[in-house]
Amino acid sequence: PNPCNDKLTVRNIPQGYSIRILNLAGQVISQYSDNSPDTDVSNLERGVYFLEVFSGSESSRKRFIKN
Repeated sequence: PNPCNDKLTVRNIPQGYSIRILNLAGQVISQYSDNSPDTDVSNLERGVYFLEVFSGSESSRKRFIKN
């Protein structure tokens, strides 16, 4: 995964999606429901996280690193 600093850009996502950021223990750290492809992660501490994208009945989970 590519490391990020202050924002995480999600591409190729459908309309009406929502995003959750989880820590390695699976706890939800933050949740967003807007149509912006950029997600502010400046408040996260350095480390490894998961990004979940939901749209209807479909979901995807990807790992990312916060610098």
